[in-house]
Amino acid sequence: MLGENNMENFTINTVWSGLHARPASMLVQQTQKYDSGISIEYGNKFVNAKSIMSVFSLAAGQGAEICIVIEGNDEKKAAEELKEFCHKNI
Repeated sequence: MLGENNMENFTINTVWSGLHARPASMLVQQTQKYDSGISIEYGNKFVNAKSIMSVFSLAAGQGAEICIVIEGNDEKKAAEELKEFCHKNI
């Protein structure tokens, strides 16, 4: 799935916090600003990044490497803004 045309993706290392309650909820709020479908890949799981319960189910702790995959009409804008958000907050 990764690397297909018409899709944006980037990898983040959760150096500072992992995806516990606060950063996970902040990330979900950010993803809900975009029309594009946004998923998070961690381990062997892909989850909907717009669902807090799905993001919690990843149990991505401090130092985890996650991949954010974005596909849709505003994917480039979403990728740029989410990448900046993640580097500052996760």
